[in-house]
Amino acid sequence: MVVIGPKEKELFEKLLPTMDIRIQDIYMHTKEGNYQKWLMIDVEDKNQVYEDLKTILHIRADRKIK
Repeated sequence: MVVIGPKEKELFEKLLPTMDIRIQDIYMHTKEGNYQKWLMIDVEDKNQVYEDLKTILHIRADRKIK
């Protein structure tokens, strides 16, 4: 699970079209609450979803440091 909050939303949505269709689908079908989306992402292999999740976590980490 990863949370996309207001601080990450703009950058995340810019990168979303480059991400795996499964990530795009999860994001588009997740309802927003309190200006956040809680994404439940299953990672089974080191595939594109895995790489996209690393990118998402990097976005989250950078926003917390600043």
